[in-house]
Amino acid sequence: MFIPIVLLSLLYFATIFFGGAHLWVQTPLILFLFFFTLAILWQQTFKKPQSYPLQVPVIRDPVFWVGLLFLLWTVLSLIPLPPDLLRVISPKAFEIWNGTRSVGGEFPHPLSLYPYMTVNSWIFGLFLLAFYQLALWGIRSRRQIHWLVVGLMGLGTLESLYALGQVATARPYVLWWLKDVSQEVATGSFIYRNHFACFLAMIICLGVGYLWALGKEHQEKNFPNKQALVYRAGVHMGSLGIRGIIILLVLAMMIAALLVTASRGGVLTLLAGLIIMGLLLATRFFKSQKTVILLLALSLICTYVGFVALDRVLERFQSFELGFEDRMALAQETFRIGREFPVSGTGLGTFEFVYPAYQARHLEALGDYAHNDWVQLFAETGSIGLLILGGGFIWFMGRSIALWRKRRDPFKIGLGLGGLGAMVTVSLHSLSDFNLHLPANALLLALIAALTWSVLNSPGSEGREKAPPARAVLKVPLWAAIPFLTLLTFFFGALSLRTFQVWQADTLARTVWNSTLPFNEPTDSDLLKAWTLAPGNARYWGWLASRVTEKPALVGQVDDRIHKGIGDLNLYLLGQGIVRNPTAWNMWRDFAWTAFFKAGKEPKTYFPLAEQASLQASRFRPYAFSGHLDSGMIGLASYTRQGGKGEKKSWMEAFNRALSLNPDLSPRVADQVLLYLGPGGAKELTGILPKETKSYLLTGVHLLKQGIYKEGLEYLRQGEHYREREIERLWEEALPARAGSLDKRKDILEQLRILDPRYPGLLLAQGSLLEALKSQDRRHGVLGALWDRKELAWNLKLLEEQKQGSFTEIAYFLGRVAEEEGDLKNARFQFHRAIQHNPQFFPAWVRLEKVLKQTLRSDGDRVELENLQKKLGLYEMDRVVGDAWVLEGVFERLPAWKAPFRNGNRLSRLEIDFSGEPSGAWKLILDGRFVSAWAGSRYSGEKKIMIPEGEHEFKLIHFKESNKIKFEKLPFRLAIKFN
Repeated sequence: MFIPIVLLSLLYFATIFFGGAHLWVQTPLILFLFFFTLAILWQQTFKKPQSYPLQVPVIRDPVFWVGLLFLLWTVLSLIPLPPDLLRVISPKAFEIWNGTRSVGGEFPHPLSLYPYMTVNSWIFGLFLLAFYQLALWGIRSRRQIHWLVVGLMGLGTLESLYALGQVATARPYVLWWLKDVSQEVATGSFIYRNHFACFLAMIICLGVGYLWALGKEHQEKNFPNKQALVYRAGVHMGSLGIRGIIILLVLAMMIAALLVTASRGGVLTLLAGLIIMGLLLATRFFKSQKTVILLLALSLICTYVGFVALDRVLERFQSFELGFEDRMALAQETFRIGREFPVSGTGLGTFEFVYPAYQARHLEALGDYAHNDWVQLFAETGSIGLLILGGGFIWFMGRSIALWRKRRDPFKIGLGLGGLGAMVTVSLHSLSDFNLHLPANALLLALIAALTWSVLNSPGSEGREKAPPARAVLKVPLWAAIPFLTLLTFFFGALSLRTFQVWQADTLARTVWNSTLPFNEPTDSDLLKAWTLAPGNARYWGWLASRVTEKPALVGQVDDRIHKGIGDLNLYLLGQGIVRNPTAWNMWRDFAWTAFFKAGKEPKTYFPLAEQASLQASRFRPYAFSGHLDSGMIGLASYTRQGGKGEKKSWMEAFNRALSLNPDLSPRVADQVLLYLGPGGAKELTGILPKETKSYLLTGVHLLKQGIYKEGLEYLRQGEHYREREIERLWEEALPARAGSLDKRKDILEQLRILDPRYPGLLLAQGSLLEALKSQDRRHGVLGALWDRKELAWNLKLLEEQKQGSFTEIAYFLGRVAEEEGDLKNARFQFHRAIQHNPQFFPAWVRLEKVLKQTLRSDGDRVELENLQKKLGLYEMDRVVGDAWVLEGVFERLPAWKAPFRNGNRLSRLEIDFSGEPSGAWKLILDGRFVSAWAGSRYSGEKKIMIPEGEHEFKLIHFKESNKIKFEKLPFRLAIKFN
């Protein structure tokens, strides 16, 4: 029982302390298991007299051979390869490593893009394989298996009680740590709820199989003959015994704990595992094909219903962690990594460092895992690594199911069934999370796999007490065993020493994520020690480079440890960090700016270095604007330093890419271009700005404020043109039939709001019906183009019944809808209602006058029409006089004036006559629509624009800081005539 106790102790330790997520938990586990394994091997070697050869039991199981083959494959990625061979195996890796030549990198290089992390991950993989083999070798009897299962159920019980306590007390703590994620749901002693849910799901599947075994054994003892099914079921449920009842209660508790995690993936994959277990039982004990088909159909229906129900129940938790669309996007981006490194991958453990080059969403948070273990496996180890582990999983499952179908012992059937269900559960859940990167889950899976294989491969007659798997005995002479174990001891010792040094370095200067301890900036001496202990950690080199810049006293200490005189220590340290991790975009960026600031003295040396490094930084994080902005700024500076004789395409493309990602940078880019190229550089912006609204508008406004009127007006007018086209396109995409998901439609509507907050369709989508109709009436004059007229009328009547909104406006728009429908009698009635409620409502006068002309029947109608035409003639306007403008205030940080006007007939053209300050630029807007823009003290022009009948408002914006405007009197005179 000693080995099972050790195995359970390691699992308990990893589980209780945050699922083993942190380095300070993993390191003791690895060190203990390595030394314990060596002790067992040496003890077995000298267990018998030296005259006997050493008898080594060899267990022929898929997991060991697959694991060994996978470790051999991944360790090959650490071997430096000649450039020609590296180019053949992984052209992308060759390209990346070749880029480090500018900072001191030299071939040969390995396939792994960050060997330090690959070694760390490889050691953890070896630890898991050793744990599995120890479990497989140490399980020797049915009694041990019983106690192991009981121990796992006990661990599940403790975790479930703790999780239920978290929910009951509403304390968002895990041990002493205040959770910053999943605060409102249970996580047990884990950090993430999905990892905890997967952990429980594996134990539940194993527990269900164990309970079935207990019940089946009891059934065969008490019901040797056929009896009534109902009678047997009732007696069976009442006679499980104390152990069965306890297991049943524990399972119920664990299921409750899993549900309160609100993990949809955990619940659905558990359901899938239980369905597979049910199907296995059905195909074995129900020979009828119809029964199997029926059970399969019912299982699929239950799965679908469960998914729909859970989607509704867990709706309030959808804001937590990653949603389905985000996970799919993350998986697709990770798959792109695998496609670019198809054979060997990027190296085990390198995902979080390579991924920024492919991350197109949620750039504010860099991903450390792909939330899909299978796709991440493909990205890190290539198609061969995926084939090894994926094929190994299929081999294990196929072989185990074949063996399971041959067994007759209820104990073996039940435990084998539970193990297979757990394997299915974790393999499916790994499609949507990174469960197997958590030590607790990985150790539990390894232990369950060992239990499953041991039970299903036990030799001898059924029901026999001894239950070890089938073994072959390899006789090794002592003279050969001792040298082999000596080498193995040195090997494990070297790995243990390195593991301990990495842990020690991280305690001095933390570079590994740890949620349980606050981060403290390391002292200079601690950083130097950490750098010495773990020189493969690229971040220590970059850290030292920044410290050396700030503290010149460190230069001597660092130089002594390097054992060579370095001319430029900052660049050397950054370069060495890059050579260890060539995808470190942040170090490339630091290298670029460090070289840039040194270029004043030696431009021919440092400008090319800075340009090349900035391009690499943007390459390894292409969807973040900052790297492209840096590259453009450095390239522009280098271009001007060479007198404009160099290549300007690269820095223009860099600026263009930055603005495509973040148009708000337009003023900043314009400033850089003007700074280096002078006012004439405004023309170069045409080749930089992406063909979209915001960049052109912001650039135009910025140039106008700077007094660069010609180009500023061109960019402003072009931006307004792009705005109109983009609004039309977005509204088409926002239609429910095209938008697809609700989230996508919300995103499109938000873009519309930014472009035009008074756009009729946007207002309608926001539920502001009257505002939408008012905007549509003023801009286009046809309400039916906005929405179905019957729907409009129904909703307007509903507003009237609920007394929401202006009665005058509701009656007016009911009349407008009726008019467009051809129901002139109703239209006339509604316009009369609007005027009765507000006799001065000009739009109703206009529409009523047109309706009266078409429905003229009596002398009373003629009198009413004549009176209405007199009022219209009195109140409508044929121009806006020059002094009709009143100050509106500040609009988009610019001073603005407004002037209302009324027109009784549709207009198609207006004439502008402006005089004002000798300098400055102006923009004229009508009901939110761009009309014209000009600069200077005098401007006259004509503009074709359709203006429907009714009330309207002009707005004039001055491109000058509002605090520089004197508001006592109008600084301009603007008259507008209509035709």
